[in-house]
Amino acid sequence: MVLAGLQERWRPFQARLFPQQVLLEITDALILGQGIKGGRPLPLSIEAPIPAATCRKGRPLQVSALGDFIGDLLLENDWIDAHVLAVLPRIACTWRVLEWPDGIWPDDPVSTLRGMNPDLGVRLPLDDSYLDLQPLPGRPDHALMVAAPKAVVDGWIEVFSIAGVALDRLEPQQACLLEALAPRLREAEPEELIVLLQPEPHLCTLLLLRNGEPVYERDLEPRMPALLETLQKCLAYYRHHDPAVRSIRLLLTGPLPGIEPLEQALGVQAEQMHGGEFGSLALSGLLPARTPPARTLT
Repeated sequence: MVLAGLQERWRPFQARLFPQQVLLEITDALILGQGIKGGRPLPLSIEAPIPAATCRKGRPLQVSALGDFIGDLLLENDWIDAHVLAVLPRIACTWRVLEWPDGIWPDDPVSTLRGMNPDLGVRLPLDDSYLDLQPLPGRPDHALMVAAPKAVVDGWIEVFSIAGVALDRLEPQQACLLEALAPRLREAEPEELIVLLQPEPHLCTLLLLRNGEPVYERDLEPRMPALLETLQKCLAYYRHHDPAVRSIRLLLTGPLPGIEPLEQALGVQAEQMHGGEFGSLALSGLLPARTPPARTLT
């Protein structure tokens, strides 16, 4: 009893002296999580389905239930005092590529963009959104803007508050993914079109990238032959509008059953884009806070 009491009193001091970092990625279907020790990722230890009817299209519907669920997952891994870095669900965000006037980034890009209030063709008003802006790899005069509804972001912040952890960063999946892809985007040939497929349990997201810039995104049926048929139509449409494309590079963020007919039809071999020591490609782009200012939704 005495030892248990000492351990309980020591825990808050230990958490402050040796803060534990945890990476979490949230989708509509799953939560992935892994700890960080000495700046290096530990093996993936959380891969849990999200309870039914608690989350829809990246929006937390049952905040208390989700908070308790995540808190229990972290407690099972002895991470209840952890500092969490989390990836916001992709489906909750909208992205656009921007080019700054004269190619010069303003000192406060988010405030500048809000002041300009351009028509971005986004159904989500900027005033009702949190924004993330980051340079495109190899194209510093261009920015990837990701917007997320304030209500959704605030909902997830409340979820983590109920879970009882310190939420240090909450970043959009698109920004993390682009960070992870940056080396390959920089080395891509000028006439190369990168075809990125992101398989999930109930869908497969297609993202086309050209000259380091995301140019097209669509959710596909995850099973063959429907996936192949729709993908071929998307590629034919894009190449009609961009005839300078001479080659295709096919990247996958996870296993895709029946990939062989797709490879044969496109005439390329798929490259698996695993996160290395990380549980996913998005998590691998989340960890480095790198040099200030760190990316954040504002």
